[in-house]
Amino acid sequence: MTRTVFSKVHSFPMIASDKNAYYKMCEWGWKNIRLFGLKTAHKMMTSYPATSHHFYDVEIDLYEVYCNKITEYDATKGTPTTFFVRYFRAAIREFILFTWHHLNSYDMQNYREINKTIEFYEQHRIAYTPEMLATKTGMSVKIITSTLKYVEQSHYADIDDATNQRSSIAGPEESYLSDILTHL
Repeated sequence: MTRTVFSKVHSFPMIASDKNAYYKMCEWGWKNIRLFGLKTAHKMMTSYPATSHHFYDVEIDLYEVYCNKITEYDATKGTPTTFFVRYFRAAIREFILFTWHHLNSYDMQNYREINKTIEFYEQHRIAYTPEMLATKTGMSVKIITSTLKYVEQSHYADIDDATNQRSSIAGPEESYLSDILTHL
């Protein structure tokens, strides 16, 4: 599979042979660190219903991170896995938040801060308002209300998943069968 390199290489003044050598080195490095990135993804995504499509998407995100950060890697300071692990984990976390929690990292960070404040008020049995939350967290009331709204809406089911969910209301076939069973 051929991939394009999303790095900042194009801004460096290189001759064509240097660029080719650089791209070959990048591809060789990716082949060697790819398995490490996928193992990290497997560890972080074990509690989620991940499919092969999810891992393919994560692999693409990891490749993009790799290509963007390869120019910053210095082999004299550490191994590639030590250098890339934090960037890979950040990309995987972002993927998990977006895919399963339907939130971005900004909203999740705000929600954690708001939730800590809500827990504080509830432990002290204080009725809180959005204004009180805003004062305690240092966020604006608008951010507080929008974050809480986003988190509440993120718990809704996907439309694609709705076809597989059973309704608590009986459908026509189930109603007919229950009527027949009650008359027997």
